[in-house]
Amino acid sequence: MEDQKTQSHIVRVGDRNLHLRILGDGPPVVLLHESPRSSMALMPLASLLAPSFTVLAIDTPGYGLSDPLDIRNAEIEDFADAIASSLRTLGLKRVPVYGTHTGSTIAVSMAVRHPDLVTGVVLDGYPVFSQHERDLHETCYLPQFPPAWDGSHVAALWSRVRDQYDFFPWYLRGNSSRLQTPRPDLARHRAVFRDFLSAGPAYSIAYAASFRFDASEQLGKLNCPFHIIARETDLLHGHLQRLPELPAGASASSCPADPVEWKLKIERLLHTMPGDKAPPGFPEPSRVDGGTKVVMDGWLFLGFHGNTGSRNPLVLLHDLPGSGNLMADEARRRSDDGLVIVPELPGCGITEVSGSGRADLARLATLLERTLDIADAERAEVEGTGLSLDIAKALAGMSPRLEAAENRGGPVPRASVPDAPLPPRWDGADLMAAWYETRETELARVQSVGGVAGMDLDRLHAAFVAWYLSEDNYRSLKSAAEQLTT
Repeated sequence: MEDQKTQSHIVRVGDRNLHLRILGDGPPVVLLHESPRSSMALMPLASLLAPSFTVLAIDTPGYGLSDPLDIRNAEIEDFADAIASSLRTLGLKRVPVYGTHTGSTIAVSMAVRHPDLVTGVVLDGYPVFSQHERDLHETCYLPQFPPAWDGSHVAALWSRVRDQYDFFPWYLRGNSSRLQTPRPDLARHRAVFRDFLSAGPAYSIAYAASFRFDASEQLGKLNCPFHIIARETDLLHGHLQRLPELPAGASASSCPADPVEWKLKIERLLHTMPGDKAPPGFPEPSRVDGGTKVVMDGWLFLGFHGNTGSRNPLVLLHDLPGSGNLMADEARRRSDDGLVIVPELPGCGITEVSGSGRADLARLATLLERTLDIADAERAEVEGTGLSLDIAKALAGMSPRLEAAENRGGPVPRASVPDAPLPPRWDGADLMAAWYETRETELARVQSVGGVAGMDLDRLHAAFVAWYLSEDNYRSLKSAAEQLTT
């Protein structure tokens, strides 16, 4: 891939979608993240490995953009099997696997259960808890944060993220648990907060499974090369001293916090576990129907509702800032007589801004045309919502196959055009301001359809999550659309 460009892909296995990011050039390696993070947390390492490998950074089921497992009380073995199935779907035969924290336990389980697939594992921060610690963590480490009208759940979650870097375990706030390592910067805290929001209530599932996982016992079942490392700043660095006696060929070692030395060590270890020489292929989808999610050109996320019917498909655009998830009920309602396509607009968290607003609009129009080809449709109506009305008009002006539809419900009422977000703050004041602005916007929307009593807090929280994932990135798209339609 040119310039180590990161692309997103969705692998469909049965009824589940698994999302991964891929970059680099060379033999494939698989990276598995910690909980409750996503493959975004692996991007610093992935970019360092990309000159030597084709890196597949996977969102664990239920995290990032991957669908959760449909298994009550899923265990690490269930996550390992699901990821192994996805790798086989991609045509991979033999690959080395890197995992960190929860990802390291999944990597071990994959190697134990799928020895024909995994050539070896690099375990970065491998958790070796006592039975007492495992029981205590499963009970105390994983509180839920149900949405509250006053936004107190936002403040509680932000406090939880901050405590994670001050204490370990985070729920024992005292001198004996105070971490001596430097606190990461504010951007790292916000990235963790983002991944908590993306995972939602299911954030605890893989976490809890990793606490139940008998890490020491499972190491004894490995029949492939494995190497355990931990950076000096890792919460689990001390767990190197808890490891059982390792077999010949395995190793455990401390690693400096310096990112270059850390990357070089991981790269050397991965090179000792050769697997497939060619990267997997990612063909574009050949068909679309209800329930499918696809990524076009490694960039544009699309959701589909219903099936191709007697009318042309409808492309339904979400409000700005926003998300296709907020349009799901409307899309299902409108899909009775045909296919409804819901793109995640550029700059709205999932589909990232890739260029200027005008360039992203042109790319969006081109990929929507390609989607129509897959759906065997000649034309589509494009309907905007709220601040995306101008985007619908701009897309229609760019492609003769896209026609701006008359919005059936009219513009969505808003308290105001969203203000630019406050600068990030350690005290979380910017998050609370965003919650109240989102609340005002949702209040206006709900009042327009007949009432406020019994307001859906889950939807309100989903709108806040969409705002946080978008931040201010959508504005270039909106400005470009306004210029093209005035």
